[in-house]
Amino acid sequence: MAHRTPSLRAVVVACAAVVVLGAAAVVGITAWADGSGPTAGGTPSGTATSRAASAPTGTGAGTAGSTARPGAGGLSAPATPGASAATPATAPSEASELSPGTPQTLPTQPPPTPAPTRPSLTGPLPATGSERGTQLVAGFPVQVVPVLDGITVVSSSVSGQGNRLQVGMEASSSADPATVTSRYVAAFSKEGFTATAAAALPGSTATRFTRGADGIVLTVTHRVGGGTELTIAATLTTSG
Repeated sequence: MAHRTPSLRAVVVACAAVVVLGAAAVVGITAWADGSGPTAGGTPSGTATSRAASAPTGTGAGTAGSTARPGAGGLSAPATPGASAATPATAPSEASELSPGTPQTLPTQPPPTPAPTRPSLTGPLPATGSERGTQLVAGFPVQVVPVLDGITVVSSSVSGQGNRLQVGMEASSSADPATVTSRYVAAFSKEGFTATAAAALPGSTATRFTRGADGIVLTVTHRVGGGTELTIAATLTTSG
């Protein structure tokens, strides 16, 4: 029986079939390696899905600095820090430690020193003595403790020790206590004394007058039947 040589067309068809089968085998192997090929039951493999589901999200506070996301070419790029990342504190500058807008106090000139207060008396002190009646005792300082119009003297006294003179006077007036007080306030203020209220017994009103080391106390009391009973007690200094 004669041997037949296959034709060229049959050879080409056979080679093409071999190439197609080889390509199909390569595709099947690649799909199996990637997990996308059909499983034994005919259902798609869940390998890629389960791999994606198990991947960490990287958004929690504890994984913000360590979670990486896949970048181009399969390389891992560092994850963006989450909102809980601490913001570095800004170091305070010298200007921020100052209170803006705080006015600075400029040095001012010191207030002028008040002139020293002179003593109320000059020369030697009078001898100690007292007098009853309208006649004043000798040496009574009427230039400092005046007997105003409408005042009737009842008694007066002076007592000196060192450079101080104790002065006392009892008197009466037909004017009311408020009028007597206001008249003496005007008289003593004119001589540089400062008037302030002082303690007094019930039914009386007292006013203190001061100037330097010197002081005067006026006490007024309403007199039964009208008018005022008054007393003046003073401590005056002398320049010698």
